[in-house]
Amino acid sequence: MPKRSASAKPAPAKKAGKAGGNDALAAAFDELKFYEMKSTNHHAAVAYDKVAKAIRAHKSVISSGAEMASTPGVGKASVAKIDEFLSSGKVAKLEEFRSTWGELPEQVTKTMKSGATGKSAKPSKTKPVPAAVVKKIKAAQTNYEAKSNDTLKTLLRQNGGKVSGTKAELARRCAEGQVLGAFPKCPLCHAGKPQLDFKTGEYKCPGYMDDDKWAPCIFKGELERDKWNE
Repeated sequence: MPKRSASAKPAPAKKAGKAGGNDALAAAFDELKFYEMKSTNHHAAVAYDKVAKAIRAHKSVISSGAEMASTPGVGKASVAKIDEFLSSGKVAKLEEFRSTWGELPEQVTKTMKSGATGKSAKPSKTKPVPAAVVKKIKAAQTNYEAKSNDTLKTLLRQNGGKVSGTKAELARRCAEGQVLGAFPKCPLCHAGKPQLDFKTGEYKCPGYMDDDKWAPCIFKGELERDKWNE
Protein backbone atom coordinates (compact mmCIF):
# COMPACT_ATOMS: atom_id res chain seq x y z
CA MET A 1 0.00 0.00 0.00
CA PRO A 2 1.66 3.29 -1.05
CA LYS A 3 2.42 5.76 1.71
CA ARG A 4 0.99 9.22 1.58
CA SER A 5 3.59 11.95 1.33
CA ALA A 6 4.15 13.81 4.59
CA SER A 7 3.47 17.06 2.76
CA ALA A 8 0.13 15.88 1.44
CA LYS A 9 -2.85 17.47 3.13
CA PRO A 10 -6.41 16.16 3.28
CA ALA A 11 -8.88 18.00 1.08
CA PRO A 12 -10.67 20.77 2.98
CA ALA A 13 -14.17 19.87 4.07
CA LYS A 14 -16.90 21.47 2.03
CA LYS A 15 -19.31 23.77 3.78
CA ALA A 16 -22.74 22.30 4.30
CA GLY A 17 -25.11 23.31 1.55
CA LYS A 18 -22.43 23.90 -1.11
CA ALA A 19 -22.45 20.40 -2.56
CA GLY A 20 -25.56 21.19 -4.59
CA GLY A 21 -24.13 24.52 -5.73
CA ASN A 22 -26.40 27.47 -6.37
CA ASP A 23 -29.30 25.25 -7.42
CA ALA A 24 -29.60 23.69 -3.95
CA LEU A 25 -29.51 27.15 -2.38
CA ALA A 26 -32.09 28.49 -4.83
CA ALA A 27 -34.32 25.48 -4.17
CA ALA A 28 -34.37 26.37 -0.46
CA PHE A 29 -35.70 29.84 -1.33
CA ASP A 30 -38.19 28.27 -3.74
CA GLU A 31 -39.52 26.20 -0.85
CA LEU A 32 -39.75 29.29 1.35
CA LYS A 33 -41.63 31.00 -1.48
CA PHE A 34 -44.18 28.20 -1.77
CA TYR A 35 -44.72 27.92 1.98
CA GLU A 36 -45.28 31.68 2.24
CA MET A 37 -47.84 31.38 -0.54
CA LYS A 38 -49.59 28.56 1.34
CA SER A 39 -49.72 30.78 4.43
CA THR A 40 -51.14 33.62 2.24
CA ASN A 41 -48.11 35.87 2.81
CA HIS A 42 -47.95 36.81 -0.86
CA HIS A 43 -45.54 39.73 -0.40
CA ALA A 44 -42.94 37.44 1.19
CA ALA A 45 -43.52 34.79 -1.49
CA VAL A 46 -42.76 37.28 -4.26
CA ALA A 47 -39.66 38.45 -2.38
CA TYR A 48 -38.31 34.89 -2.03
CA ASP A 49 -39.05 34.26 -5.70
CA LYS A 50 -36.80 37.19 -6.62
CA VAL A 51 -34.02 35.85 -4.38
CA ALA A 52 -34.24 32.35 -5.91
CA LYS A 53 -34.01 33.79 -9.42
CA ALA A 54 -31.09 36.04 -8.45
CA ILE A 55 -29.22 33.05 -7.00
CA ARG A 56 -29.72 31.00 -10.16
CA ALA A 57 -28.58 33.94 -12.30
CA HIS A 58 -25.33 34.30 -10.30
CA LYS A 59 -22.43 33.29 -12.55
CA SER A 60 -20.27 31.59 -9.90
CA VAL A 61 -20.93 29.28 -6.96
CA ILE A 62 -21.99 31.42 -3.99
CA SER A 63 -19.80 30.92 -0.92
CA SER A 64 -21.28 33.56 1.37
CA GLY A 65 -24.31 35.80 1.69
CA ALA A 66 -22.09 38.85 1.28
CA GLU A 67 -21.75 38.00 -2.43
CA MET A 68 -25.48 38.63 -2.88
CA ALA A 69 -25.82 41.61 -0.52
CA SER A 70 -25.69 44.20 -3.32
CA THR A 71 -28.02 42.27 -5.64
CA PRO A 72 -31.39 44.02 -6.20
CA GLY A 73 -34.17 42.18 -4.37
CA VAL A 74 -31.86 40.43 -1.91
CA GLY A 75 -32.31 42.01 1.53
CA LYS A 76 -30.44 41.57 4.80
CA ALA A 77 -32.79 38.83 6.02
CA SER A 78 -32.21 36.81 2.83
CA VAL A 79 -28.44 37.33 3.07
CA ALA A 80 -28.58 35.90 6.60
CA LYS A 81 -30.57 32.90 5.36
CA ILE A 82 -28.01 32.30 2.60
CA ASP A 83 -25.21 32.22 5.20
CA GLU A 84 -27.32 29.95 7.41
CA PHE A 85 -27.89 27.49 4.57
CA LEU A 86 -24.25 27.51 3.45
CA SER A 87 -22.98 26.82 6.96
CA SER A 88 -25.52 24.22 8.07
CA GLY A 89 -27.44 23.04 5.01
CA LYS A 90 -30.65 24.21 6.66
CA VAL A 91 -32.73 27.34 7.16
CA ALA A 92 -34.57 27.57 10.49
CA LYS A 93 -37.56 29.32 8.91
CA LEU A 94 -37.87 26.58 6.31
CA GLU A 95 -37.67 23.83 8.93
CA GLU A 96 -40.41 25.63 10.87
CA PHE A 97 -42.63 25.72 7.77
CA ARG A 98 -42.06 22.00 7.10
CA SER A 99 -42.99 21.17 10.68
CA THR A 100 -46.14 23.30 10.52
CA TRP A 101 -47.39 22.60 7.00
CA GLY A 102 -45.82 19.23 6.21
CA GLU A 103 -44.12 18.40 2.92
CA LEU A 104 -45.14 20.33 -0.18
CA PRO A 105 -47.27 18.53 -2.80
CA GLU A 106 -45.33 16.72 -5.53
CA GLN A 107 -46.83 18.98 -8.21
CA VAL A 108 -45.23 21.93 -6.43
CA THR A 109 -41.80 20.42 -5.75
CA LYS A 110 -41.53 19.43 -9.43
CA THR A 111 -41.41 23.11 -10.35
CA MET A 112 -38.48 23.96 -8.05
CA LYS A 113 -35.84 23.21 -10.68
CA SER A 114 -37.69 24.91 -13.51
CA GLY A 115 -35.35 27.87 -13.26
CA ALA A 116 -32.19 25.86 -12.67
CA THR A 117 -29.12 26.19 -14.86
CA GLY A 118 -25.98 24.13 -15.31
CA LYS A 119 -25.63 20.37 -14.80
CA SER A 120 -28.64 20.04 -12.53
CA ALA A 121 -30.96 21.80 -14.95
CA LYS A 122 -33.73 19.59 -16.28
CA PRO A 123 -35.70 20.34 -19.44
CA SER A 124 -39.39 20.87 -18.91
CA LYS A 125 -41.47 17.78 -19.61
CA THR A 126 -44.37 19.87 -20.82
CA LYS A 127 -45.02 20.06 -24.55
CA PRO A 128 -47.27 22.26 -26.68
CA VAL A 129 -50.81 20.98 -27.06
CA PRO A 130 -50.86 19.05 -30.38
CA ALA A 131 -52.58 20.73 -33.32
CA ALA A 132 -54.95 17.76 -33.66
CA VAL A 133 -56.13 18.28 -30.07
CA VAL A 134 -56.61 22.01 -30.63
CA LYS A 135 -58.67 21.21 -33.73
CA LYS A 136 -60.80 18.80 -31.69
CA ILE A 137 -61.44 21.48 -29.06
CA LYS A 138 -62.51 23.99 -31.72
CA ALA A 139 -64.95 21.47 -33.17
CA ALA A 140 -66.42 20.78 -29.72
CA GLN A 141 -66.77 24.51 -29.07
CA THR A 142 -69.22 24.83 -31.96
CA ASN A 143 -71.49 22.26 -30.32
CA TYR A 144 -71.33 23.97 -26.93
CA GLU A 145 -72.16 27.38 -28.40
CA ALA A 146 -75.61 25.99 -29.21
CA LYS A 147 -76.30 25.50 -25.48
CA SER A 148 -77.61 28.16 -23.10
CA ASN A 149 -75.35 30.21 -20.83
CA ASP A 150 -76.92 28.60 -17.77
CA THR A 151 -76.16 25.12 -19.09
CA LEU A 152 -72.56 26.05 -19.85
CA LYS A 153 -72.06 27.57 -16.40
CA THR A 154 -73.55 24.51 -14.73
CA LEU A 155 -71.13 22.26 -16.62
CA LEU A 156 -68.18 24.45 -15.68
CA ARG A 157 -69.16 24.61 -12.01
CA GLN A 158 -69.39 20.83 -11.69
CA ASN A 159 -66.00 20.49 -13.40
CA GLY A 160 -64.09 23.20 -11.54
CA GLY A 161 -64.08 25.68 -14.41
CA LYS A 162 -64.28 29.46 -14.41
CA VAL A 163 -67.85 30.71 -15.01
CA SER A 164 -67.26 34.35 -15.92
CA GLY A 165 -66.92 35.72 -19.44
CA THR A 166 -68.80 35.77 -22.74
CA LYS A 167 -70.77 32.85 -24.11
CA ALA A 168 -67.96 32.11 -26.56
CA GLU A 169 -65.49 31.94 -23.66
CA LEU A 170 -67.78 29.66 -21.67
CA ALA A 171 -68.22 27.37 -24.68
CA ARG A 172 -64.47 27.38 -25.25
CA ARG A 173 -63.81 26.26 -21.67
CA CYS A 174 -66.42 23.52 -21.87
CA ALA A 175 -64.87 22.28 -25.10
CA GLU A 176 -61.42 22.24 -23.51
CA GLY A 177 -62.82 20.33 -20.56
CA GLN A 178 -64.59 17.76 -22.70
CA VAL A 179 -61.39 17.02 -24.65
CA LEU A 180 -58.74 17.36 -21.92
CA GLY A 181 -60.70 16.69 -18.72
CA ALA A 182 -62.09 18.59 -15.74
CA PHE A 183 -60.22 21.69 -14.61
CA PRO A 184 -57.55 20.98 -11.95
CA LYS A 185 -57.22 22.79 -8.63
CA CYS A 186 -54.09 24.75 -7.80
CA PRO A 187 -51.92 22.56 -5.53
CA LEU A 188 -50.28 25.65 -4.05
CA CYS A 189 -52.90 28.29 -3.18
CA HIS A 190 -55.84 25.82 -3.35
CA ALA A 191 -58.15 28.63 -4.45
CA GLY A 192 -56.98 29.76 -7.88
CA LYS A 193 -57.85 28.11 -11.18
CA PRO A 194 -54.69 27.17 -13.12
CA GLN A 195 -54.87 28.00 -16.81
CA LEU A 196 -53.30 25.90 -19.55
CA ASP A 197 -50.83 27.61 -21.86
CA PHE A 198 -51.43 25.80 -25.15
CA LYS A 199 -48.06 26.92 -26.53
CA THR A 200 -46.03 25.33 -23.73
CA GLY A 201 -48.38 22.76 -22.23
CA GLU A 202 -47.72 24.28 -18.80
CA TYR A 203 -50.33 25.31 -16.24
CA LYS A 204 -50.09 28.67 -14.50
CA CYS A 205 -52.25 29.85 -11.61
CA PRO A 206 -53.02 33.59 -11.72
CA GLY A 207 -54.34 33.72 -8.14
CA TYR A 208 -57.74 34.44 -6.62
CA MET A 209 -59.87 37.08 -4.91
CA ASP A 210 -59.22 37.12 -1.17
CA ASP A 211 -62.12 39.09 0.31
CA ASP A 212 -61.85 42.44 -1.49
CA LYS A 213 -58.32 42.18 -2.90
CA TRP A 214 -56.53 40.04 -5.44
CA ALA A 215 -54.13 37.42 -4.07
CA PRO A 216 -51.62 36.43 -6.78
CA CYS A 217 -50.26 32.90 -7.05
CA ILE A 218 -46.92 31.81 -8.51
CA PHE A 219 -47.61 28.16 -9.30
CA LYS A 220 -46.66 26.85 -12.72
CA GLY A 221 -46.05 23.31 -13.87
CA GLU A 222 -47.67 20.05 -14.89
CA LEU A 223 -51.09 19.00 -13.63
CA GLU A 224 -53.30 15.98 -14.18
CA ARG A 225 -56.97 16.33 -15.07
CA ASP A 226 -59.87 14.15 -13.99
CA LYS A 227 -62.58 12.92 -16.33
CA TRP A 228 -65.01 15.56 -17.61
CA ASN A 229 -68.40 15.20 -15.95
CA GLU A 230 -71.37 15.91 -18.21
